[in-house]
Parts: sequence; structure tokens; C-alpha cells
Amino acid sequence: MVPTWNFQTVQVRGEVTIVDDSRLIQILELLSEFHEAQFNQSWSMNEVDPDKLEMMLGMIVGFQINITEIKFKEKMSQNRSEQDQRSVINSLKKQQNQSANNIADVMNNNIKL
Repeated sequence: MVPTWNFQTVQVRGEVTIVDDSRLIQILELLSEFHEAQFNQSWSMNEVDPDKLEMMLGMIVGFQINITEIKFKEKMSQNRSEQDQRSVINSLKKQQNQSANNIADVMNNNIKL
């Protein structure tokens, strides 16, 4: 048997708009708050020296997409027998990797459907 990989993908189509620095800062603050929320001592953009922040902002192009179409596709071994799928789930659960565990959870939920 040839190895294959499970995946989920999202394709978004729409009109892209480049944002100004004030909107870019808002976007970065929201992203930072979201991703830092998992830590006991979360990091904040307020901790960055203003001159360094200004320099870093000059290296980032912020954009927004006015979405007109979204396509989703996944390949989660659904073409395999339930026994094969459960074997993959068990192997993924043994890995010390959050991504592998997330894929195992999605696969398990798909079997229950």
C-alpha cells in the first residue's frame, strides 16, 4: 500500500484590499490576543518598543479579503474501511503532536457521522 496524507483545505476567492497601518495594528493585536490566550503569561504588542514596532510594520503587508466564494475539501481516509480509519486514528493519537491529535479527532468525528 502507498502512504497517503490526510488533509483539510479551504480555498477563498474575493477582492483583496491592502490595509493601512492602523488597521494592520488592529489585525495584529487581534491575532496576538487570540494566539496568546492559551498562555498563563500572554505576550502583548504593547511590550514592543515603538521604534521597533514601526520598523517591523514596514515589513508586513496587511490585507483583507471581501469573500465571494469559499470551497472546502478534506481527505480523512474516508475511502478506507472503518478498521483502517481506526488504525490511523490510533497511530495519530500515539504521536506527541497536537496537529496529529487534531486530525485524529476530526477522523473520529467523521466515523461517528
